[in-house]
Amino acid sequence: MSAPGDQPKFGRAHALVLRFTPSERAFHWLVAAAFFVMLITGLLMGKTGSFHDLMYATHLAAAGVLVAGGAVILLRGDRRALSQTRRDLSHLDALDREWLGRVPAAVFKHSPETPAGRFNAGQKLNFLLITLLLGALFVSGIGLLISGSHPYNAVFKAAHVAAAYTALALVVCHLYMALINPSTRPALRGMISGKVDAGWVRRYHTRKRAEEF
Repeated sequence: MSAPGDQPKFGRAHALVLRFTPSERAFHWLVAAAFFVMLITGLLMGKTGSFHDLMYATHLAAAGVLVAGGAVILLRGDRRALSQTRRDLSHLDALDREWLGRVPAAVFKHSPETPAGRFNAGQKLNFLLITLLLGALFVSGIGLLISGSHPYNAVFKAAHVAAAYTALALVVCHLYMALINPSTRPALRGMISGKVDAGWVRRYHTRKRAEEF
C-alpha cells in the first residue's frame, strides 16, 4: 500500500528469517496449482465432445489431487507448523480491525500502515474467504455430480460458478499484493525459499520480533 515507486529499504540485504516451512509452502502451491487447473478447465468445458470430456476429466482430476495431496501434506508434513499457521490466519483481533480501518488512508493518502503480526488482517480475511469458497466449490461440485437432470442441478451450477468467480477475484488481488504492491512484494520470497528479509519483518510486522517470525 506504499506509493508507486516507493521501494522499501530493508537494511541488511542478507539478514533472513524463516517465514514458511516446506510443508506450508507445499500446501500453498498445491492449492494454487489445483485452483488454476480447475479454473481453466472449467472455463474451457463445452457441452459435449471429446475436448469437453478431456477438460471435464482434468477438472475432476485436479479436484482429486487437491484433496489427496492436501491429506498427504497434513498427515505426513509438519503438522505443528501447519496448525500454527491456521490458528494465526483464523484469528482477528482489535489491532486487525484497526489495520482494516486504516486501509483507505494507506491506499489513497499513503499513510503508514498499522503494525501487523505474522499476518496482516488482509491476509487473514483472504485465507478465511478462500477457505469458505473452496468448501462451497467442493459442495456444489459434488451436487452437480449427483443431481444429474434434477432441477436442483441448476442451483448447484449457479453456486459453483458464483464461488469460482468470487475466488478468482480474490486470487487476482492476492497476485497484485504478491507481485506488484511494493510493501508486500518481498513476502513472495517466503513462499518460494521459505525465508524473508528481517528488515521487511521489522518494518511491516512489528507486532512480532523478526527472530520469532
